[in-house]
Amino acid sequence: MLGSLLLPAAATAGDIVSGPVAASVVNVIDGDSFTADALVWPGMRLRYTVRVKGIDTPETRRAGCKA
Repeated sequence: MLGSLLLPAAATAGDIVSGPVAASVVNVIDGDSFTADALVWPGMRLRYTVRVKGIDTPETRRAGCKA
């Protein structure tokens, strides 16, 4: 799956940046989080964990979670 993420080469938690940046989803963590590889510069890929703002879903990795 390919998509566009708004990530700079040195993004930190809470940054709002311009884009788009080409990225591939490599792992879905739960309903509102995923891991993506982003092509931030020719030949330079970085891996980011992304949490989608405005979506509230149960944490599926927690013991006893009914999700």
